Parts: sequence; structure tokens; C-alpha cells
Amino acid sequence: MIISPTIYKTASLSVFLLLSSSQLVGQSEIGILQTNHLVQSVIQGNPANFTDFRFNLALPSVYVGASNSGFSAKEVLQEVPGGYRLQLDPALANLKETGNHLGLTAAVQAGALSFQVKRKVQFTFFQTTQLDVQLQYPKALPELLWRGNYPLVGQALSVGPQLNVLGYNAYGGGLAFKVGEKVCLGANLKLLTGLLGIQSERNHLVLETDPEYYQLSLESDWLVKTAGLNDLSNEQTDAFLADTQTSYFLNSKNYGVGADLGLTWQASPKWKVGLSVKDLGSIRWTQHAYALASKGNVQYEGATIQLFSEENENLEGIGDSIAQLLEVQGTKATFSTRLPLRSFLTTSWTPTPSFSLGTTFQYRSWYGLTGWYASVQLQQRLGRVFYVGVLMGYGQYIGTQWGANASLRLGPFQFYALTDSIMPLLDPFSGKSSNLRMGMNLAIGK
Repeated sequence: MIISPTIYKTASLSVFLLLSSSQLVGQSEIGILQTNHLVQSVIQGNPANFTDFRFNLALPSVYVGASNSGFSAKEVLQEVPGGYRLQLDPALANLKETGNHLGLTAAVQAGALSFQVKRKVQFTFFQTTQLDVQLQYPKALPELLWRGNYPLVGQALSVGPQLNVLGYNAYGGGLAFKVGEKVCLGANLKLLTGLLGIQSERNHLVLETDPEYYQLSLESDWLVKTAGLNDLSNEQTDAFLADTQTSYFLNSKNYGVGADLGLTWQASPKWKVGLSVKDLGSIRWTQHAYALASKGNVQYEGATIQLFSEENENLEGIGDSIAQLLEVQGTKATFSTRLPLRSFLTTSWTPTPSFSLGTTFQYRSWYGLTGWYASVQLQQRLGRVFYVGVLMGYGQYIGTQWGANASLRLGPFQFYALTDSIMPLLDPFSGKSSNLRMGMNLAIGK
């Protein structure tokens, strides 16, 4: 069996560029930790930060970020008369044999409330709905999708991806307080209700095409646990989501607990150091939870399985072919998913009340994928109402990036926008990673 090279017209674009070309959206937020004039620095950064305003009411806001360790859309889309042509060969040459990854984070913050008591104690309450997606894949998988199996006949290809997805609501409360004149301690505690979970526990998939008869063999030993979805091994089930009722999205029975911890130290009147750990905790999945498994070694005649053929350029029937190959078995299960853990170390130098120079180092870990990111950031207040900042950062997988932030205060209303990588926002085909947060706050009591 030969998989048709016409894959480049459809599957390669949809599977691998869907996330990576969404470059208006990266790594976890890092610039927000240096913006004490925003209440979001307490919720998303260090819970020990005291905001510049005594009372803050955050109105609904959105955040979206994506990253791709392999390539940017500009590297694989060639401009031709009338549009673009997909050319994945340059990107394949730069991919690692294993450990390539795509990441996506999206969040909607319904609101937050923060207020201070005598500048000594700060209370914070918030609600956030968040989605984290992490896909790790070997080079052989996009190579197979792009080139087909004709150039790879006789080779044993390890093509198993590892997919982790976590969607949940967080209902949280935080407390920060000063210990003496130099130290502040803070913590956010969160009740979590899980909405969607996909967890890859085993992902061994080896595909080989016989060089003489083009017989396809698949060796599989993989286990994926899902929650919030129907049993995907059940061919009689058409619906993808298990429950679309409002009650499930507001308060599912998949409960968990999370915590953020932080401290700041005013080393001198101009120097400040901060340390925080975010998203300690996990979610226990009991509602609409399944284990999907495939194990064995199966063979198919070349004429039996046609994943991609010249007659099937729209990929009709591919789902049936994949299911036929994998022979998936589904059972009910319960399992736990850890939150993506992030740690931050910050320093800031404030020579004048309106200017600061800060550094931030971040380390992130989630199910086998770790990474670090470091940045230098300038923040300037212009007059009494306008704040602006610029950031230069370097990430382990994404290289150098330039970010920016701005906020404008009109009376008690505060309008803001932040990004850690501004170029992909200006040119969606450039860059491997970016993010964007924007919204409005009510800030009173400077």
C-alpha cells in the first residue's frame, strides 16, 4: 500500500499548521510579572505582589498563546501567484527525530476582585476558564504525512504522538500580607472543575511497509485516557463531547485543587526580588472518563487500507482507516491530571517612581516536556495615566523575541494589552511563538 503524496494539499496543512500558523497567539506569560499596576500580575504571576491600586475590579478578559518548536508558517508557505504553496521539506530537515512539540493555551477570565487593607493585607478573588494543549511528535509522523510511505518503504517508522489536553474552571481566592517592612508572602487557592481531559500514557506506534508486496504492518502499544468526551471506540456514538449542558460546564463532577505560592523581598529601596510557583495541584476525572487502548501487531494487504489516495483528496474515510488500523478498545476509567507547573524568579530595579528595569526567568514542566524562558523588561509611566513597556526575551525552543505592553487609565477605567512576542501579531506567518492578553479593569486608590 502506498499513501498518496497528495497529503500536502490537505492533512499536512490541517494537522501541523493549524496550531503553528495561528501565530497571533506562545509560551506562558512572562511580561505580566513586571506590571504591578495591573491586578493580573497577582493572578497570573506572583500572588505576593501588591498592586499599585488599593481596589481593583477586573472585567472579563481573554488570553491566547501558542508555540511551535519546529517551524514558523513563513518557513513552509511559499508565496506564488494567487496565494501560497505549502512546502514542508525545509521544515522536515530542521525537525528533531523526537521531542518536537506544539502548544496552545487559551483562557477567559470572567472577572476578578482585589482590595487592600491598610496596605498591609491584600485579598483577591477570581474565576478563570482555561484550556492547555500540548502535542509532542516524532519527525517520522509529519514526514509520513507529507511524503507518503513510498520513500519510506522498508523502514520501521515510530509515528506515535503524545497528546495532553486540559480544560477546566478555576474558582480562586488569594491572600498576600507583609512580614515586616521588606518581605511579602502570598498564596492563591483554587477549586477546579474539569471540563476536558486527554492524557497520553503510552504512545508506541510503529508503522512499516513491506518493500515487495507493500503490505502495511502496525505495531501498537498505546493508552490514552479521556474525560469530557464520549467513548471514542464506540462506533455507534456520533457526538464528540459527552455533555453540552450548561450545568456541566459550570460545575462538573471532576474536581481538583490548585495553588499558587509566592514571596517578594525588598532588598533595598530600589531593588526587589520575587519568587513564585504556579499551578501546584491536579484534577481527578470521574465523570465521562474512559481509557482507550490498542496493543498488538496487525497487518493489512496493500489494497485494503487507503489512507490517502489520488481519488480521495478530501480525506474522506480516513477516520475509518485509522480506526481499522488501531483496533481501539475503550473502557470506563478514573484518572488524575496534573496542572502545568510554572516557576518564576524576578528582579526589578526602580531608580525613579516612574521607571523600572526588570528581569524574569521562567521554568515550565508538564508531562515530559520542560522548558525555560528568560527576559529583560523596561517599564515606563508617562504622566499619570499611561504605562508602556518593552521586553526582550529568549526561549529554549523559540529563540529571541520582542514583546510590548501598554495600559491607559481614563478615570477609574484601565485599558490594557500585553504580548511577549509582538512580531507574529504584525505578521501572522512569522515567529514560532506568541501570546496576547487584553481587557479592562476598574482601578481605584493609587
